[in-house]
Amino acid sequence: IAELPNFEYNSSTGTVTGTAGTFVGGLIGYVQGRALANPAEIYRSYSTSAVNGSTEVGGLIGYAKWVDIDQSFATGAVIATGVTSNAGGFIGMVDQAGAIDDCYALGAVNGDGRVGGFIGYSNGTAAGAIVRTSYANGDVNASGSLKEGFVGNLTAGGFTCTNNFYNNSYLGDNTGTQCATGKTDGQMKTATTYTGATWSGAIWTMVDNFLPVLINNNIDYSSMSVAAVIGNTNNSITLAWGKPRGNVSGYRVVWAEGATAPAGCNGLPSTNYFDVVSGRTLKYTLSALSAGKTYTFRVCAKT
Repeated sequence: IAELPNFEYNSSTGTVTGTAGTFVGGLIGYVQGRALANPAEIYRSYSTSAVNGSTEVGGLIGYAKWVDIDQSFATGAVIATGVTSNAGGFIGMVDQAGAIDDCYALGAVNGDGRVGGFIGYSNGTAAGAIVRTSYANGDVNASGSLKEGFVGNLTAGGFTCTNNFYNNSYLGDNTGTQCATGKTDGQMKTATTYTGATWSGAIWTMVDNFLPVLINNNIDYSSMSVAAVIGNTNNSITLAWGKPRGNVSGYRVVWAEGATAPAGCNGLPSTNYFDVVSGRTLKYTLSALSAGKTYTFRVCAKT
């Protein structure tokens, strides 16, 4: 529980289970600013944790009041067992929100009522509250009422929603139009869905066949595959990735022929890697590839 904190570059992994049942989040259970004009701030933070609780359960935050959130995300599944669950892939319950910009949620959400792919319940009575350029891509299932692909239950009054999207291809309760526009799985992975809605190319990597990813998030890519392909020709490919947390002196781009990604970045023959010597460089073009062949890539940070 925190009042008026500023969270920057924070993250969590694993499984979070709320023993008391309420206010359970992958990163934060309960957060509150002093007022809408003096909000708490969360910036470039994320959770990959699976989250389990009773009510007010969210992939990143369980309960948020007077909070600005920017360039953050959650990927873990959310399960809420309580009646009127207030469960969301990103936030369980938002009370008089501040501004939520450039965020996303990927996890499936299961609960009773007020269940949403991004926010479970939003009490948007504060003028100036807004959610914009954000998306949800997880399946939503609810045994009770008030369930939506993006916001499960959105109260009227002063809450603005701008250029948000959710995946309506799932067989669960990903329906409705509260605060976002439904898109098919293919449309969610089409760049023009987002560029046509004026999403910023300085914040998002948006390419066909991939969901959008935040350029400046803080995932440690030393154990993950490359973020996105942003260009290719018959014999070249351009890769882009996000900067991990901490001091980075450079990156190593590793590749292999075939469908299996390299396991790591050490002990490989010199023909299979290239060192990017600047920690500020977040993309690389690899040429001299053979047309018609399959290649897999990995990027590791050097500290």
